[in-house]
Parts: sequence; C-alpha cells; structure tokens
Amino acid sequence: MIEAAFINAQGKKVLFLGRLKNFTEDEVKIFLKQYELEFSDTLDEDVAVVIESTMMSPPEEEVSYDVYKQKIPTFRLDVFEKLYAEKITPNSLLMALKLSNDQERLIRLLKNEAFEKSLYLKLFKLYDWKGEGVHDSDENRDVTTTFVKRFYNPDSFMDPAMIYSAITLTSIIADSEDAEVLDAILTMPQYEIKVSRSEVKKPKTLKELVALNPHASAETLKQLSNFKDQTIDYFLVQNDMLAKELQEKIYARASEDIMIMLAQNENLSEELFEKLLAHSGDIAQNLLVYQKMSKERYEKAKNSPEAEVIGENEEIAEILEELLKSDNVMLQRRLASNTTVGSESLEKIYAGFGEKVIADLCSNPNLSTIMIEEFVKLGKYDETLAANPSTPTEILIGYFNQEDKALNLALASNEALPLAYLQQLQLDTTLMNTLANNKTFTKNILNNLGI
Repeated sequence: MIEAAFINAQGKKVLFLGRLKNFTEDEVKIFLKQYELEFSDTLDEDVAVVIESTMMSPPEEEVSYDVYKQKIPTFRLDVFEKLYAEKITPNSLLMALKLSNDQERLIRLLKNEAFEKSLYLKLFKLYDWKGEGVHDSDENRDVTTTFVKRFYNPDSFMDPAMIYSAITLTSIIADSEDAEVLDAILTMPQYEIKVSRSEVKKPKTLKELVALNPHASAETLKQLSNFKDQTIDYFLVQNDMLAKELQEKIYARASEDIMIMLAQNENLSEELFEKLLAHSGDIAQNLLVYQKMSKERYEKAKNSPEAEVIGENEEIAEILEELLKSDNVMLQRRLASNTTVGSESLEKIYAGFGEKVIADLCSNPNLSTIMIEEFVKLGKYDETLAANPSTPTEILIGYFNQEDKALNLALASNEALPLAYLQQLQLDTTLMNTLANNKTFTKNILNNLGI
C-alpha cells in the first residue's frame, strides 16, 4: 500500500513528521530517489505522502492535523521502515558496511525490527564489540538488546528487566532450535555466567552453551572445536550431533573428564567405542553403562574387567537373554535393579541366584506383586520395599503404621503412597527434604497454590 502511494506520487515530496529512529535523513533521501521522490520536513503543496513517527513535537502534531484535513495519504514510520527493509539489496548493504566499517549506521540498522532474520544475523556478525562485554558499553548493550528482543520468547509476559539479564541470553541459547541464531552467538564476546560450586560442571559461557545445543550446525560445532579449549570440548562431546571426525579429533587431545563425557555420547563411533573400552575405570564403566549395547558391541565388551556394569545399561534389549545366562553375580545384581528389565526376566534372575539378588530385586518397580509379597514375608527388606512404588498400598500403609523412622524415610520418597499419609509424614521436619522430591506430594502443594 505504501509502495503504491510512492509510485503514484512520483515527482512529489514525502513529508516526515517526528524523529527518525533507525535511519539518517541522508539515508532516507537516497532511498526515496528510487521512487523519484524528495524528502521534506515542511508541509507544502508538493507533499503527496506523509510518514509519521510516534515521537512528534506539539508543532508537528498540529501539522499532522492539517495533513488529516487535507486527506494526504499517511503511514506510520514502522511501515516505511518495513518497506525500506524489503527493498534494500542485502549484498550491497553488507558490502558497504564492510568497506566503511560504519558501526554507528550498523547499530541503527540492527534496531530496525523490519529486517528479516537472516539479514539481521548477517548484520549482527559485523558488529565490533571492541573487546568489551555484552553489557559493558551503551553500544554493546543496545546491540545485545536488539538480539534479545528478536529471539527471547518466554511462555508468559516478559518483564522488561529480563532484557538485561544473564538468564535471558542463556535461555535463548539453551532453547533455540535455529542453527543461524546459534552460529551468530560465536561472534559475541566471552561472557561468563556465575554458577554455584555445586554446578561447576554446568556451562558458564555462551560458547559452552552453544556447544551443548543439538540444533547447532555442523559448521558451528566445527568452529567451536577449532578453539581447542578443554572446557568447550567437555560440552561438545556431550552433543549427540557432534560429527564422528570431530569426536576423533577431540578424543586425541582429551582429558579423562572429557573421555568420560564422550563415552556417554549416543552417536559415538564404533572406532571410538573400541578405543574407550581399552581404558580402565570410570571411562570404560561410563561407556558400558550409557552406550546402546548391540550383540557386536557386547562381544567386544564381555571380557572387559568392567563388564559387570553392563547390567545397569538401559539399552540392553538386544543382549538381555545372553546376559541372563551369565554366572557373574555382580552383573545379575545390577540387572535385578535395572528398571528396564521386565518382571519375567526378574523372576529368572531370582530363580538362578536366590538370596544373593533379593535386595536388588526389591528396589525394582517392575517386580511382580507375587514376588513383592513373598519378599515382605522375609522381613529383611522392608525399607527397600517401602520405597518401591509397585509395593501394594495395603503393605505401604502397614509399614506406615509401624511408626518406624527408617521406614518413614523410605515411604516419604514413594510417590505411590496415598497423599493422606504423605501429608502426615510432613509433620516430621526431618523428612521434608525427601518429601520435597516426591512428585505426588509437591504436585498437591502446587495445585493448592493454583500453580
């Protein structure tokens, strides 16, 4: 509509009322020339189109009223900015900015919300942070704000103060599924997020956060690996989308901590599976617990000194029957407590190893009611059974009525215990930390609060 008005007004003037936000007067004049129009800041008989800003002085408001009476086509400034953004030639603009390094103009362009995402991100990558932090200068803060306003999409209303919060930037990176956005983050300055001592293994910089994101492009992950930074490597190897050649490169320079994380990568190459298996201790154990165990992999791993930990692996469906034949008691104990092992297999384990595996079986929620009732009669595993969500309600209530501290602690963790009994347990303040992790208990509190 605005473009049609410009075309119809060729040879005339365009009156701009109010302050220009994202363009200089010279830039507007150059743009208008392509429509054979002139820029004007006064109302005269040659004015054929009017552009109004939201920021007008009282005299300009009076002129705006005259424009209305004369029925001159009028558009908001943001409508003009959108047309400008649509008609500008991206390559020409980017080349001009690269040659001129006009950072002031670049900042103005970044503030124009009409630019489509890809062009905005290309402009964003041209910004010179001058070695300062994202909020350390007015200019850096302005540019960071344009980024946040575009890409921060909270589920509810956004508090304006969140624009300047470290949490906001980290949320954008953690939640983004846009490879272009994640790639642009690499041009931002090093920005460290404060974490508590208990969170030392969590990402603290923007690059570390990008390294974890599975939506980062292969090229972005490659750029991150080229930093050869052990901290970034630690998070890169946790990314299941990390290419196998990058896994190999990082493995060649990896510390033990990085190898442990690499051993948990779902997309681990077969070559690295064998290399990591050759390591002892935590590296091999993590490999055998977290990697999907095919028949081929089990053949390579079954003679490992760490082989018994395979019983904890949750992806052993392909080799479960083979594992059940093993006479390794520690392997069978781990299988007995593995929540992915079904009740029929648990019965086989019990039939073969008896009392040696009862304590482990009692913790498994897949245990059949018949077996639970059998183990209750033994009277030796009550605390474990009290914490098992598959233990029948009448048995749990029986444990509750014993008023035993150890049993109550186990019951406080059990989400299957009826709410009325969990509420009674809260009278014991020593159980509050355990109850706080019980979903049945906390869900009721949240419902009462209307959350």
